[in-house]
Amino acid sequence: MTHAVLGATTGEVLMGKQLGRRAAVYGAVLQNIPDLDGVAGLWLSPDVNLWAHRGMTHSLLFVVLMGILFGMTGAHYHRKEKIPYMHFIGFALLQL
Repeated sequence: MTHAVLGATTGEVLMGKQLGRRAAVYGAVLQNIPDLDGVAGLWLSPDVNLWAHRGMTHSLLFVVLMGILFGMTGAHYHRKEKIPYMHFIGFALLQL
C-alpha cells in the first residue's frame, strides 16, 4: 500500500500539471511493478521466494529497461500533450 501512495504522490508532484490525475495512477502502478513477482511466492518455498523477489525485478538492469520501455510507451500514448520523451523516461525511472 505504501508503494502506491508514494507513487501516486510523486506522480502528482512531477507530472500532475501535464497529465492531471493520470499522473497519480501511473505513479502508483509503476511503483508496484517490481513487487508483482511476489505472486510467485505463493508457489515457492520461502528461501527461493526471497531470492526470486530480490532478484531480477529489483535489479538496476530491470529498472533501466522497464523505465525506458514505460517512458517511451507513455510518451507515445500521450503525444497530444507534447511532453518530451525524456520527461516520461525520467518519471518512469524515478518511480521504478
